[in-house]
Amino acid sequence: MIAGALATVLAWAWWGPASYKPHVASPLPHETHGLSADGVNNGVTSERGKPQPGAAPLDAPIPTDHAALLNEMVATAKQVLTDFPANPWAYDFQGRVYSYQGRTAEAERAWRQCLRLDARRPDACQGLAILAINRRDDATAERLLRQALEIDPVLPQATIRLADLLFRAGRMNESLAVLQAFLKHVPNSAEIYVKCGQIRLQDGDLEDAESDFRKGIELLPTSSEALFGLGTTLVRQGQREEARKYLEKAREIKSKISKPKPGTTASAADLRLTLKNCAGAYAYAAGLYLQAGNHSEAERLCRRAAKMDERNLRCRLLLIDIYQDDHRLPEAIQVCEELLAPDPENPEWIWRLGLLNGQLGRFDVAEEALRRVMRIEPNVARSYVSLVEVYRRSGREPRAALPLAEKAVQLEPTAAHYAMLGGVYIRLGNRKKALEAFEKAATRDPDNPRYRHLRAQPQPTH
Repeated sequence: MIAGALATVLAWAWWGPASYKPHVASPLPHETHGLSADGVNNGVTSERGKPQPGAAPLDAPIPTDHAALLNEMVATAKQVLTDFPANPWAYDFQGRVYSYQGRTAEAERAWRQCLRLDARRPDACQGLAILAINRRDDATAERLLRQALEIDPVLPQATIRLADLLFRAGRMNESLAVLQAFLKHVPNSAEIYVKCGQIRLQDGDLEDAESDFRKGIELLPTSSEALFGLGTTLVRQGQREEARKYLEKAREIKSKISKPKPGTTASAADLRLTLKNCAGAYAYAAGLYLQAGNHSEAERLCRRAAKMDERNLRCRLLLIDIYQDDHRLPEAIQVCEELLAPDPENPEWIWRLGLLNGQLGRFDVAEEALRRVMRIEPNVARSYVSLVEVYRRSGREPRAALPLAEKAVQLEPTAAHYAMLGGVYIRLGNRKKALEAFEKAATRDPDNPRYRHLRAQPQPTH
């Protein structure tokens, strides 16, 4: 079994470059690299088009032992560094791989090089902080965690680690201040409310602890930590009968999450964990190749990650982006349907299905999907915006799009949404209303030349 301390190193998750490419309704097509005529990457090419010696072909069998999987991770990290020698993300990736395998000196060198290339890399700061915590150097860990949060104040795991570190040092008020600062940016974080409750419970502040745990349950009813925390608080307040139902619910949820399938051995469970982390590493690396425009290698990594871990979400999201950019929309739709199968009411996947079918010209299917999203999340603008675009592309009477555009502006009065509303008015022939909408768009985004042009001279936008 991989040591618990090593698994802890990756607790902030394999995610990779969050800014590699925005998720947008109609992404600009990128140049494709290394795809065969049938659109499937059967070979392996680097960013420069050369064979990658350490990479496993797409059809290579998935290793069934830890050593081989760990070797694959290291080979991938080395290849990424060869292909991106000046990219700080490549060193962050290498740091994660080495730290996961307990090679802390190599991990530290990689993360320090990452910061030398880009001092504003919160991932490297957090990785170095974890190493410092493991060697009980709390002063260094605190400095690095504060540095990470100064760069990006909405890192939940860095926030929790810093709060725990401060609380252990007896600095409760500072600990809570760190958590409250996070909640100012992300007021609906159940995880942070639970951590507030845990700290207050340990400090004996039962009333505020109860309030925090109840807020956590309100935001995430399936949080076993929130349910257990509330139950424990109620026990200490003498409310044992009420506490029992929360404690039982927490145990029930916990058992469902942690209970292995019948017949699963400890070694099989360990292998599944290693596969999960290897898949996460591949998805991280795929983001780098996609950012560089190498769709071929990004696809290879994502598809291998999907074979290793059927629940890995990141690799499937990246595959959707790759297929969209390469105009392989049926394949993107297939991935979306696979994501939707176990979670049929997930608005994200239904929304994406609507976008993809609209781009493919399946306008009725797209509208049905987007209206489902409206029913699930009626106060979120994206489905209204997307349906306006579907109507425009299908040649639908613009009057049908007007209430959708107005609803989007009501929910989220952004510059882009006002510009969209103006476009609908133009198609309706109402230039006065269009000019008013374009004026509001330009006011909200005065540096956007397109909005300034529309405000000065409204005209059809299609």
